[in-house]
Amino acid sequence: MSKSNKFLSPAARGTWMIAAVAAAGLSIAAGGQHARATITPLGSFTLHNYDAGDGTSTNALNATVDFAYNSSGNYGNLDVTITNNSTPLSDAELIRNVLFQASNGSTAITPSGPTTVNLPNGATEINGSDYSSLTTTSVPVGSSGQLNRTWVIGTSSYSTPTGSYWNLAASTGGQPTDYVGPTAGSGNYTNYQDANPSVYQHLPAIAGPVTFGFNIAGLQSTSAISNVYVGYGTSSAITSEPLIPSSSPVPEPAALGLFAVGGLGLLMLKRRKTA
Repeated sequence: MSKSNKFLSPAARGTWMIAAVAAAGLSIAAGGQHARATITPLGSFTLHNYDAGDGTSTNALNATVDFAYNSSGNYGNLDVTITNNSTPLSDAELIRNVLFQASNGSTAITPSGPTTVNLPNGATEINGSDYSSLTTTSVPVGSSGQLNRTWVIGTSSYSTPTGSYWNLAASTGGQPTDYVGPTAGSGNYTNYQDANPSVYQHLPAIAGPVTFGFNIAGLQSTSAISNVYVGYGTSSAITSEPLIPSSSPVPEPAALGLFAVGGLGLLMLKRRKTA
């Protein structure tokens, strides 16, 4: 305690200590957010029960695509996480690419590339010739060039949707592989047990969720991601409508706790003053 505070009355000293606790809690929360918040969510987009055209209603395409600004810059400033929640019957339930637009306010961020993207969390490839022979291989953190088929980010060449789009996609050429499928399922590949040969002949697939990291010049933590489409199957099929935005950024749980400590201190201080 400082010299000036040791002469305070017990009541005043208590008030001073409560105020200090409140200030410390709020300061730590704000500082912690600044120091730890290298990942800023930019949006989550959902595709639900989409008819991928394989003639069935029970094996619709379900997916979520999450975008986040990454200020660490280790693997680029944008992380895109693709989660395939489908139970694939045919290759139509495998995700081939993601189209999206990015902007700062009313100014669009113009697509460029193609450039090889990274795997900030590594990946898992699923391979085999049928349900009973599937195996998994871990792909370490690093370039997606480690996959059987490299993923790239570049400018969309699709005629639909119209406009200027970024295209995150498995590279073309040869037999299509390394599309994003679901996880194996409970360690026994139950998510693939109804798959037909059109799935197996395009393995290995990437077991989602998988995160791709890359750099977009001009992207900021306040940038907007919009008009997200998913490409599926081995043709040029793209979802007919953009995915639905499904969430907004929320504070980290640890930061919420620290803000609560600060808020409690302020409440106690207010009650003491009004007593």
